[in-house]
Amino acid sequence: MQKNTPYILFLTFVLLVTVSFFLLIKDFLLACFWAIILAVVFDPVYQRFRQYFKNSEILALFLTMMMIILVFVIPLLTLTLMITEESTNYYLKIQGGEINPQVYFQKTLKLLLPKFNKLSHMQALTVEQISTSAGNAFAEAVKYIAQQVPALTQNLLNLIVQFALTFYILFFLLRDGQQLIRKLISLIPIGDGIETELFERFTSVARATVKGGLIVAIIQGSIGGFLFWLVGIPAAFLWGMLMILLSLLPIGSTLIWGPTAVILFLQGQTLNAV
Repeated sequence: MQKNTPYILFLTFVLLVTVSFFLLIKDFLLACFWAIILAVVFDPVYQRFRQYFKNSEILALFLTMMMIILVFVIPLLTLTLMITEESTNYYLKIQGGEINPQVYFQKTLKLLLPKFNKLSHMQALTVEQISTSAGNAFAEAVKYIAQQVPALTQNLLNLIVQFALTFYILFFLLRDGQQLIRKLISLIPIGDGIETELFERFTSVARATVKGGLIVAIIQGSIGGFLFWLVGIPAAFLWGMLMILLSLLPIGSTLIWGPTAVILFLQGQTLNAV
C-alpha cells in the first residue's frame, strides 16, 4: 500500500488539475469547438491564399477570415433574425386570433382519425382532444422561439465575446495549425508516419462530412421550404429552417415533409402531396 501511495497521490493531483482546467475553460468550450471546425474546413482556403500571396501571410489570414464571415457568420445571423422575426409574427397572429392552430389540426384529424379508429388505444380519444393538445403544443413551441429574442438581446455581450474568442482562436489555428499538428505528432508515441496518416485521414473525413452535411441540409431545407410555400402551407420559411437543422440527422427532414405529404394526400390534394 505504501509503495502505491505516491502513484495514487500523483493520479489524484492530475485529476484535480484536469477538473480545475475544465471548470476554468468550460465557458469557452463552444468557442474552441467552432474554431476547430472552421479551421478544419477553411484551412485549404487559407493555404491557397498563402500560395497566391507568398510575401504576405497576414493578408492571406485576413482574406480567409473575411471569407468565413461572408460565407458562415453573416448568413447564420441573417437566418437567425429571419427565424425569430417569422416566429414572432406567427405568435402574434396566434395571440390575435388571426391564426388558430387548433382548427387546422381539427380539420386534419377529422380526416386521419377515422383511418385509425380501429386501433384500441385511439378509441378513447376524440378529434377535439387531440387537436386541442396539438394546437397548444404548436403554439407553445412558436411562443418559446419568439420569447428567445429578449434573451438573445440580454446575452448579446456574451454572444459578442464568444464570437470574438472563436475568431481569436481560429486566427492562431490557421496560422500555426501545421506546427501544432507536428508537435502533437512528435508527442504521440506511435510512429510519425502512422500519426501523420491518421491526422490527414481525420481532417479529410471531418472536412468532407461537415461540408457535405451542411450543403445537403441547406439544399433539402431550401427545397422543402419552397415547396411548402408553393402549396400554401403556413410558416413555410420556419418549416424550411427546421428542415435544414433536422437534415443534419439521417432521416431528419422526412419527419416534417413525410407527415405533411400524407396529410395533403388524405385531404385529396394529391398533386400537392406529390
